[in-house]
Amino acid sequence: MPKKPEVTAAPPAPAPTPSRSKRIGQIAVVLAVMAFATWACWTRLAGWMRVRPEYAVAAENIELVPPPPAWVPGDLRLDALRDAGARGGLSILDPPAELQQRLADALRFHPWVREVIRIRKAPPARVLVELEYRRPVAAVQWGPAGSELLLVDEDCVRLPERDLSDTARRRLPRIVAGGHKPLVGELWTDTRVIGALALVRRLGPYWDKLSLLEVSAHAQPEVRGQQSWPIFRLLTTKTIRIEWGAAPGLGPADEPAFEDKLARLLGYIAEHGPLDSLFDSPGVLEVRYTLTATPLTVKRSEVVK
Repeated sequence: MPKKPEVTAAPPAPAPTPSRSKRIGQIAVVLAVMAFATWACWTRLAGWMRVRPEYAVAAENIELVPPPPAWVPGDLRLDALRDAGARGGLSILDPPAELQQRLADALRFHPWVREVIRIRKAPPARVLVELEYRRPVAAVQWGPAGSELLLVDEDCVRLPERDLSDTARRRLPRIVAGGHKPLVGELWTDTRVIGALALVRRLGPYWDKLSLLEVSAHAQPEVRGQQSWPIFRLLTTKTIRIEWGAAPGLGPADEPAFEDKLARLLGYIAEHGPLDSLFDSPGVLEVRYTLTATPLTVKRSEVVK
């Protein structure tokens, strides 16, 4: 019977000698040093390039979409870059997320910016910024004898009044309500200003037709039990008073709807003509619960004059 061939096991691999292990360790150290040196050099170079003028984000590199409206003064881009520059400046070489965040932060605190919608880079070295701007909708009468007119937007945020001329401020709907005066960029928190602004916004489409000049709060609120709310009157350009009642959402449960009061007012105009007619205008119009007109007494000498 033939014998099976003997299988000889392969000799074990020789264990690495101490000198070979040492060489491997040395090579690893050299590679690590080279990698660190390369990283350090690139970091230094990138930092040097970042502060080079040719890589700085300049105002002409920023495109605002849409462009600022006429009532926004100066250059928003310069204001934003000046604010960002206080924290190290902006470079087109900055990582996109960092550039967007820093520019958004600088713009978000500008008093005329309502919202930063989107920021993105565009070739070759532009930055596109999409914004929503704040718009003055009324002027709050303030100070002794109403000597100041403070701007307010639709969110009840105080805007910098110095940016609009006195003539432009006087053309805005006026609010006479008192209360605490916030800093520029802060919210008005007094319910009288909030209610008056709500009326200005709702009456906006009818403001000129009604010849309105201002919304004012009564000196004392209306009180029922433990609850109270401000009561408002409208004043026309010829000083006709329209007793309106509470503002939308700020009155008692039985407060007539805004639409009902407006319908009574417009119905009176349709029947009797414009409110500021010299001969037929009432002195006071009550429109809160029912329509009541108190005639305006005019002396003959005043009519002729």
